[in-house]
Amino acid sequence: MYTPTILSTAGFGSTAAIAGTIGIGVFNILFTILGMLLIDKIGRKKLLLIGNIGMTIALGTLGVGMTWVEVPVWLLLTCLSLFIVAYSASWGMVVWVILGEIFPMNVRGVAMGVASTALWLSNIVISMSFPVLVEAVGVGVLFLTYAVIGVFAFLFVMKYVPETKGRTLEEIELEIAFKNKQAVS
Repeated sequence: MYTPTILSTAGFGSTAAIAGTIGIGVFNILFTILGMLLIDKIGRKKLLLIGNIGMTIALGTLGVGMTWVEVPVWLLLTCLSLFIVAYSASWGMVVWVILGEIFPMNVRGVAMGVASTALWLSNIVISMSFPVLVEAVGVGVLFLTYAVIGVFAFLFVMKYVPETKGRTLEEIELEIAFKNKQAVS
């Protein structure tokens, strides 16, 4: 939603910023479809990790390019596109699939409600705080901060997110219960 602002900050004119936003929207749709085609081939966890790497590299490059180094505008647009491609083909949809698979049957409905609420509230916080944070620290520093968060997200997925590809809900529930029992022991 802030793509025109980001592109304007990077040096695009108003018309080019709107055109770039439309192009990024098209990428979003196309790569969401690609992610849907890949999710059962690659696996949920692997798709999250690959997407996270792409998003983190894109955010880090954007951050450096908008803070310390004068990079060409085309590279900034490429990084924004890479972020959207990586996000759309992975986190944008895989999170919803995994959430539907990892909760035990007896609490799945309530847990999905809580998780959905948390995701949408997080989205609201990020959306509402973005312009305030850009004003306070600058867009480059903010992108670098998001890239650091991406590193922590990668580590979290590596350690805590189970692969659910090709497994029944019951098998996933048993694995998670077994791991939780081991952690308590």
